[in-house]
Amino acid sequence: MSTHDQTAQEAREICSAEGQYLCLVKVAWQLRALNLSVRLELLRATDPAVVISTARDTVKVTATLREGAWALAWGRGRRAWVAAEDSEAAVRIAEAVGL
Repeated sequence: MSTHDQTAQEAREICSAEGQYLCLVKVAWQLRALNLSVRLELLRATDPAVVISTARDTVKVTATLREGAWALAWGRGRRAWVAAEDSEAAVRIAEAVGL
């Protein structure tokens, strides 16, 4: 890989990480506005996530690129995700995790 290719790849990774972070921060604030306790988790060993704490459980919401657009996922299965740009993303997440 040439130096130029490596630099371009690093730039794409930074943009991707920034996009992921922005999606997570946005949904964290939206969930907080719904009176949920949330925190942004940026651990080295796992993917960045918004963590929702409830009396019963802890749910992690991650942001991933899905067909070129950001999506928020909180579990396994076809129904455990929502497009990050969906205006009701936080509401859908809160409903899905039983809050």
